[in-house]
Amino acid sequence: PEQSKWLIDFYSKKGDLVLDNFCGRGTNIIAAAYMGRKVIGYDLSQTNLNLIEAACLEHTPINRSDLRLYNSCGVGMVEFERAKDMIDLVINDMPYIYQAESYGNDPRDLSNYKNVDEFNMQVKKSMINLKRLIKPSVWKDKEFHPIVMKVGSGRRGETGLIDMATELEIIGREIGLVLHDKIINTLNSAFQSFNVGRCIENHYTVKSHETNLVFVKY
Repeated sequence: PEQSKWLIDFYSKKGDLVLDNFCGRGTNIIAAAYMGRKVIGYDLSQTNLNLIEAACLEHTPINRSDLRLYNSCGVGMVEFERAKDMIDLVINDMPYIYQAESYGNDPRDLSNYKNVDEFNMQVKKSMINLKRLIKPSVWKDKEFHPIVMKVGSGRRGETGLIDMATELEIIGREIGLVLHDKIINTLNSAFQSFNVGRCIENHYTVKSHETNLVFVKY
């Protein structure tokens, strides 16, 4: 939550409209609501959305009318297919590549894609839609409306290391987004202790960080 709060505070102001199109358990949405932002969230789990709604309404100052949660696909976001230049800040934590975690059986869920190229095709569709929805940034006025994407990496034996940040930077450049910044944060996860043996065996270093990519549209 502290990471989400910092990013939301740094890149938006009270009353701004914040979108998380892969909201999962709702960390970004709840943090934004707590900090006085209007929010839009997407998730394929209605249970997740019900819990997020309850937490926001009970524990944050957000008005019900400023909380819009959609049990729909966060890649296509069909509810806003004709909208543009409306979001002040996008912040999301998309699923990791290689089906690192399973969140359900919905075929639209990115967590169910095992093939990197197929995964990236869906990510590209999502980023094209996010580019359309985010407000333009204006460099000379130092007015920025970023798309902040928190990503990591994955390994699969002889296929080697896939850095999601690299993949998304390439996609961003292809669709005309500008990489405004890149922020690294260290993960203090208990999982790392279970991973050390595998890393030593395979002559890996332990990857204990995530990369926050900050894209803008000029």
